[in-house]
Amino acid sequence: MFQLTGDGKYFNAAKKIRRYLRSEQLLGKKNPDLYGGITGSYPLYGNYGSHEILIWAAKFFIDALLPEFSIDPGEMF
Repeated sequence: MFQLTGDGKYFNAAKKIRRYLRSEQLLGKKNPDLYGGITGSYPLYGNYGSHEILIWAAKFFIDALLPEFSIDPGEMF
């Protein structure tokens, strides 16, 4: 929406969402099969994707990061 409207509120909302998702991404796990994954529900035992790591969730997370990175690369990390 930011790219379409230029309204900074959309950019700021995207940054907040990205920060939250980064906090939920599984990093630093000993099991390499889980590394980088995002769970299907919060809490893990919730209704949607209960006790699952969803491959498409990580893919969509990456998709959400790319436009923001192209707008302001300094904000990524």
